[in-house]
Amino acid sequence: MTRFLIVDDNVHLLGALKALLEEDGHQVAAFTDPTKALVALEGSVFDIVVTDLEMPQMRGDELGTKRWEELSDTDALTGLSNRRSFDRRLDLELSRTWRSGVESALVMIDLDKFKVLNDRFGHRAGDEVLRRVGSILNTEKRAGDLVVRYGGEEFAAILSDTTIGEAINWAERARQRIAACRIAWGASNLNVTASFGIAGATSWAVTKEQLIESADQMLYAAKGRGRNIVVPAPDPAKERPGAGPQHPRLHAA
Repeated sequence: MTRFLIVDDNVHLLGALKALLEEDGHQVAAFTDPTKALVALEGSVFDIVVTDLEMPQMRGDELGTKRWEELSDTDALTGLSNRRSFDRRLDLELSRTWRSGVESALVMIDLDKFKVLNDRFGHRAGDEVLRRVGSILNTEKRAGDLVVRYGGEEFAAILSDTTIGEAINWAERARQRIAACRIAWGASNLNVTASFGIAGATSWAVTKEQLIESADQMLYAAKGRGRNIVVPAPDPAKERPGAGPQHPRLHAA
C-alpha cells in the first residue's frame, strides 16, 4: 500500500483524485490548505506527494522546498537533528554564553564496540540499535536542548543553561537507560553501552573547535577507562581561562 499526500485548492479535483487512489487500495491524506499539509508532512511519512503548483496560501514548489529544508537538518535513520543543525546551534549557544555569561555544556556520546555488534548481527540490527539509542537520548532532552546524530555511532547533546554538574547528571541518566535497554532481534536480545565525554562553556568560553575537542578528549578518556562511563572535563567555572586541549582527536571502539 502506497501512502499519498495530495494538496490542491480545487476541492472537486482533490476529492476525485482521492477517491480514485483509495479505490486502488492506497492510503491518502488530502488537504486544500498547504500549511496544514506541511504539518502532516512533519508528523508522518508519505511515499508520494502530489501538489498543485499554484495555490493562494503557498506555491506547491514552496511546500516541497520547506519540507526539503526540514529534512536536510534531520538524520534519516534516527529522526534526530544532524551535524548541520549541530554546527549552527553550537555557534548560537556559544554566542549567547559569551554575551550573557550563562553556562552551557556539550556532551559527546559514542556507542561501545558497535562494530562488533554490526559484524555479528548485521547492519539492519545496528540500524535498529541506533534508532533506539537516538530515541532514548531524545526523550532525555529538555526544552532548549539539542540532541543530534553526530555521525556513525556517535551522538552529541548541546545542553543549554547547564552547569557541568547538571550535565553529568543528565549524561548518567542517559547512560543507565541505554545500558538497561534490550532490543529483541530474532532469537537474540541486543544490548549496547555508551561512553560519554562532557565539556562546559562559560562567559570566557573557548572557541567552538576547542569545546568540541575538549568533549572529544573526555570521550576518549571514557573509552580508555573501560567504557560505559561518563567523564567530564574540569569545570570551566573553576578554571582559569586558557588554551583548549592541544591533542589531536583520537578514536576508540
